Amino acid sequence: FFLGIEATFNSAAQMSDPFVNPDISKLPVLNPDQDQPEPEGDSDALVDQLLDMMNFNDPNIDAPERECPLFMDNIPDDPEAIEKNPALSALQDIIHNDQTPDELADAFRHRGNAALKEGKAFYPTAYNFYTDALKQEGISTEMKSILYNNRSQCQLLRENYGKAIHDALWSLKFKPNVKAYFRAVKAFNALEKYPEVVQLCDSVSKTRLKLTSGEVKLFNTQRKTAQEAIQKQDEAAKKKELEKMKIFQEKSAPYRKVLAQIMTRKIQTGRPQLGSNQLNMYTRGECPATVDDKNKLHFGAIFIYDEYDQSDYIQDFCETHCLLDHFAAMFPPEGPEAEWDIHNKYHAANLVAFCEWFEKDVYDDNIKTPVHGKHAWFEVDVEKPLAELLKHEKFYVQVPSFILVFHIVPRGSAQAEQWRSG
Repeated sequence: FFLGIEATFNSAAQMSDPFVNPDISKLPVLNPDQDQPEPEGDSDALVDQLLDMMNFNDPNIDAPERECPLFMDNIPDDPEAIEKNPALSALQDIIHNDQTPDELADAFRHRGNAALKEGKAFYPTAYNFYTDALKQEGISTEMKSILYNNRSQCQLLRENYGKAIHDALWSLKFKPNVKAYFRAVKAFNALEKYPEVVQLCDSVSKTRLKLTSGEVKLFNTQRKTAQEAIQKQDEAAKKKELEKMKIFQEKSAPYRKVLAQIMTRKIQTGRPQLGSNQLNMYTRGECPATVDDKNKLHFGAIFIYDEYDQSDYIQDFCETHCLLDHFAAMFPPEGPEAEWDIHNKYHAANLVAFCEWFEKDVYDDNIKTPVHGKHAWFEVDVEKPLAELLKHEKFYVQVPSFILVFHIVPRGSAQAEQWRSG
């Protein structure tokens, strides 16, 4: 029988598992044919918790490779053909012999164990025999525990660790036993779920299951492996957090330096006039303000030309410079003119600048939200250095962006007169 269906199951044996498949070839394997120890304790709470965590609440049997002869469309009539196929022979026994459900399930279990011993090519065959045994109606909870336990071992060998955990936990649910604990521990370790490994190892040590000295050593080895992995993960997480903090401190150092200068010199700050998306168009999310080696402040500045709905971004406006310096570079007397300046009025000597001013926000105690205060415009002297403008009683730096905003219009324009009048 095994030789006859080897080719059928070879491809199924290569099916990928949805879980990570680390190497567990060096981990000890308990013999699936050894008698189950008789437990004297229970650990339903932890098992239920792990079943919930792994979404294993439904004990329905999953059979992805239903290739057993039990499900053939056409059963051969030839006695010799039946005799050569152990599964078909088992069906004949079921029909002609008066066996209990546990006896029928046990017959499939023995065939599964035999297939398991034949090697990797027959693991799918063993899986199907255990599944067929679990399909029998009326089998005892003890037999279900044994069958799930055996199938868990099969899944471990196939490196289907999530399904191995499923079967081991249901084996424990039906009847706690040492081998199911160990198989669940191995599978959790293989999936790098180390806290669950420690939980299970601690749980089995607190039950009244009788562990041999060899079994105690195996659990201790698995627990030690998990604890060492947890320690390494914790150390890696702390190292990563320190690296993130270092990067944050490095990136925020210029910001903190600028803030210290602003606070020391009592420069006024205020709410942003532009939304964060608008600001990011200019600053690209970076802090545009810096302090140089001589403790001079440098800001990013936005020039807004309201008449034409245009703007420019000055990346470095040093406090020693004045607006006229930037006008001379951007709008020189000899040209060229800005493309949008259709009336040819935007020349350095012909420009004035205004800023918006807001009273500090006041709060309505009833609604607990800010109500913006009085709003006005004021003209700034384009020939004064920025350091002098920063001392103006109505001039402020927008935070947290540290951006300066100036509205630029031609001298004598209707817009300039309107803003001067308030």
